[in-house]
Amino acid sequence: MARKYAEVTAKPTNDAYTGMLAISLLALLVGCGLLYMDYAQYPEKGPQAMERSVKDRPSIEKDEGATKKSGDDKKEPDDTNKDAEKKDGDKDK
Repeated sequence: MARKYAEVTAKPTNDAYTGMLAISLLALLVGCGLLYMDYAQYPEKGPQAMERSVKDRPSIEKDEGATKKSGDDKKEPDDTNKDAEKKDGDKDK
């Protein structure tokens, strides 16, 4: 004989994961709103195009400083070689 009544089941309860899901949905919606507000601040058309003709370019003059290396201005002390000679001379004694 078949049962006349359906089984009674308990409703699933909301737990911590359901709350975290709701919080993450809310955070995504707020983030999308903030991104839209940031995007809306930019003008609709892009920046003005630059002219690219050769006539408008400034001439580059070659200057004496351009050929020098950055370390050429500093003079190295001459006593570095003398120190090496002194050490070699001390070994002979």
